Amino acid sequence: MQWLLANWIATHESQWGVMGSTEQQTRVGSFRVRIPDLVVVKAGPQPDVLQEPPLLVVEILSPDDTYSDLEERVADYRNMGIAAIWTIDPKTRSGRMCLGDVWKSARRLELPGTQIYVELDDLFSYLDRPRP
Repeated sequence: MQWLLANWIATHESQWGVMGSTEQQTRVGSFRVRIPDLVVVKAGPQPDVLQEPPLLVVEILSPDDTYSDLEERVADYRNMGIAAIWTIDPKTRSGRMCLGDVWKSARRLELPGTQIYVELDDLFSYLDRPRP
């Protein structure tokens, strides 16, 4: 799922004026660095460790993730000032968007005020395709 989403973002970077990165170190506090599954930042030079809030952070849930672990990560992202957080659960094939204080379940995840989006059904159908 991470590869598919990263590929989707990469395909649209020029159109959206952004850059995507997987496993990008992101300083969320004075003494804490998180490594989100995917970040989206404005196009242009970026430091090795992000100091400024990315436009979007995406967390893809793993089977061993707990709700409390996810909530802790999300709290760190929000405290850093990240306005948009997406979570994707491959097991339930669901997605949620956190925009400010509001969580919303959706099949189409979007970043308001931008062209950035992903259709989860398209990603999941790709996973279901027959493979050679």
